[in-house]
Amino acid sequence: MLKTLHGRSLALLVAVVLIGQMLALVLAGVLVVRPQIERVAAIMANNLAAITVTMAALPPAERTVLIGRINATGALRILPGDIDPPEDRDLSSLLEVAFLRAFARAMASDQVVIRYSGGNGQVWVRAPMGGAFYWISYDRPDGVSPAGALLASVATAVLLALGMGFLLQRRIGVPLRRLADAADAVRGDSVPAPLATDGPLEIAAVAGSFNRMAQRLHDFEANRALLLAGISHDLRTPLAKIRLALALGRGVEPEVATLVDTQFDKLDAMLGQFLDFGRWMDGEPVEQRDIVAEVRAAVAEIDPDLAATIAAPPLVMAVRPMALRRGIVNMLGNARRHGAPPIDVTIAVDAAAVAISIDDRGPGVAEALLPGLAVPFVHGGASGSTGLGLAIVRHVAIAHGGRLVLANRDGGGFRQQLVLRRD
Repeated sequence: MLKTLHGRSLALLVAVVLIGQMLALVLAGVLVVRPQIERVAAIMANNLAAITVTMAALPPAERTVLIGRINATGALRILPGDIDPPEDRDLSSLLEVAFLRAFARAMASDQVVIRYSGGNGQVWVRAPMGGAFYWISYDRPDGVSPAGALLASVATAVLLALGMGFLLQRRIGVPLRRLADAADAVRGDSVPAPLATDGPLEIAAVAGSFNRMAQRLHDFEANRALLLAGISHDLRTPLAKIRLALALGRGVEPEVATLVDTQFDKLDAMLGQFLDFGRWMDGEPVEQRDIVAEVRAAVAEIDPDLAATIAAPPLVMAVRPMALRRGIVNMLGNARRHGAPPIDVTIAVDAAAVAISIDDRGPGVAEALLPGLAVPFVHGGASGSTGLGLAIVRHVAIAHGGRLVLANRDGGGFRQQLVLRRD
């Protein structure tokens, strides 16, 4: 829980409240409670002194009558000194201990004995009055104990802190989740809906910066795609004219014509990859398609016999059909050009994703080169490669919320795996 901003904020609020409660308790004890305890103890000591003076001045008969009247009121009880009050019990409150100590200091007499006893928390004082000793008791008022009141106040403060912290964190967390969702939605071919900028100033500033960043990224991708597409398209026109001139020309050796034609085919394939990479997804809509049928159709463009070996039940999901076909064709082309037979195409499905794997038994790729294979214009050392084939496949994977996995196989060979998220 403490790994999330929500959990840390709540923990911080609770810690601040608890520390504040402890500091408030210390200050209240020093500045309020202790003076009040001293004052109440002094008042009780003065009352007891007044009672002892009055009792000492009365004859025994009148003293007995006065004791009866005092006991009848219920506020105080006076018993003869030879009768023991109820058994002592442990003092469970720091306030009780502090009060009795203050009361003993206020009495300031070696002949005074103080007990705290009884289930209702009575204070018994044994003091001399009129030549005899008597027990005088004060009942503690009913109500919540100081410890209970303290626990109740702390619990209330913590609950209020948790409630307010949850509301505050929700107000902060919702825009952050929207920001995270919008960041995940950024694609080269689209701009996510602008984030609302009507929240707190700090959140609004972050949302505004994100909106501008997303628009700049989209503009950059659009300009880059336009540049690549323009270069590829403009180069194809003169190449086509040169090929036509060679075909119509005379005196060209057949071997030379064949070599030149082969090179033109390679250049045309490279320019095709530039166009594919530059077009990105070209605004292609998402459609519900049978993914197994789409994979078979893509493989059939290069190897109809291999397409017939793909065995998997129908699975309908949302895809960009042309982009998906382009990615599979690129993977299969890589396996045929740089790998070796047998080439296998398999489809694995689970609750979260669909994995399309193309395996070959070629020499594989040096481990040091694997991390950069899907980077544009980086290739595994093969001549005549633009380094855009796997970069296009990676873009297809990202557009479908998935990833491209490249790895050498045990026993030799290479695996290209296009993972598409199911949702």
